[in-house]
Amino acid sequence: MWSYNGPSNNQCWLKTSAAGGSTPISSVTSGTVPARAPTPAPPTFACSAPLGAVAGSGAVVCNRSVPFSTLGMSQFNQSQCTTQPSDADIAAAVALAKTADVAIVNVAQSSTEGYDRDTLSLGARQDRLVEQVAAACPNTIVVVRCPGAVLMPWKDKVKAILVQFLPGQASGTALASLLFGDANPGAKLPVSFPAAENQTWLSSTAMWPGAPQPGTAEPRFVATYSEELEMGYRWFDARGEVPLWEFGAGLSYTTFGFSGLAAAATGVSCTVTNTGALHGAEVAQLYIGFPDASGEPPKLLRGFEKVALEPGASVVARFNLTDRDLSIFDVVSRGWVKQRGEFKVFVGSSSRKLPLAGSFVVA
Repeated sequence: MWSYNGPSNNQCWLKTSAAGGSTPISSVTSGTVPARAPTPAPPTFACSAPLGAVAGSGAVVCNRSVPFSTLGMSQFNQSQCTTQPSDADIAAAVALAKTADVAIVNVAQSSTEGYDRDTLSLGARQDRLVEQVAAACPNTIVVVRCPGAVLMPWKDKVKAILVQFLPGQASGTALASLLFGDANPGAKLPVSFPAAENQTWLSSTAMWPGAPQPGTAEPRFVATYSEELEMGYRWFDARGEVPLWEFGAGLSYTTFGFSGLAAAATGVSCTVTNTGALHGAEVAQLYIGFPDASGEPPKLLRGFEKVALEPGASVVARFNLTDRDLSIFDVVSRGWVKQRGEFKVFVGSSSRKLPLAGSFVVA
C-alpha cells in the first residue's frame, strides 16, 4: 500500500498495508507516478462496535470521532480526530454507568509532527463525560492517552487514573492486565502535570513565542530564555507551586517504605521495603540540593533505581555520585566546576514525596 503525496509532485511512499503488517519489497522504494484521483473522503461516522445498549432509551454507547482532514503523506490534523462525545453519547454513558459496578472512561488528547496542541485541556465535552459518569458510578476509573501533560479538573471525583501516554498496538492487553490486577503498575511520570493552564514558567510573550524582529522579509521571532534553570519540577520547587501531579509520581497496588539513609560525596544508599501485601516495583529517586552559593534550583535529580520486591522484602538501593554530579557549568571558563560546601540529599518515590533527608560536605 502506498501513500500518495498529492498533485504537486505526484510522489508515492511505501506504508503499511490496510490489513496490517508491511508490504514485502526487496528495498525501500520511492518514486513518481502519474497523477490520479484524490483519496476519497473518510466515510460518515457509524457506531460499528457499540459498547452496550441502554435499556429503554434506544441509544447505544460507542466511541465517536469527528472526521479528519488529510494533509499529504497520509498525515492528518490531530485537532480533528480527538474523541469528542456528543450530548447523546454522554447521556447514554451516564445511563449505563448507573447500572454498573465499575465504569472505565477512556479520554484522549494528541499532537503530531507539524501540529502542536494549543491547550492542555482534554476538551469540555470529555471533561463533562468523566464528571457525569463519576457522579453516576462511584467506582469510576479514567484511562488517559496523551502526548504529555493534560489538565484533570475531575481528579478528586474518580477512584483511579491510569495515564498511558502514547501506547503501542499492544496497549489493550497491557491495560487489561493492569486494570484486572494481573500486573502491578510501577511507572513514574517523566513530566510534571500542572494544575492550571497558566501554571508554567513561560510567563511572557518574550519567552514564548518570542518578540517579533523588525526589518525581516518574513515574520521572525526571538525567544528569551529568562527561565534559565527553572524548568519543569525545578520551577515548581523554586516558586513553591503545587502541581497537579509532580515529576516522578506514580502509584502501585502495594506500598513501599524508605529507611537507612547513608550519604557521602561518593554515593548515597538507602533501604527500600515492600510494606504491602502484593509483589510490586518501586523507583527510588535521589535528588541533590547544591550549596546556596551555586545558584542552582532547590533540588536536582541525580539518580534513580527501580527495584522489584515481594511483600515484606527489602533491598538496598545505591546511587553512585561523580564529580560531574556535584558540578555546575561555568559560562566564563566554559567547563564544569565542582562545587564546595554542604550538599543536601533527598530520597523517595517522587520529586515531592521524599521521606529521607540528609547531607554531606565537599571540603
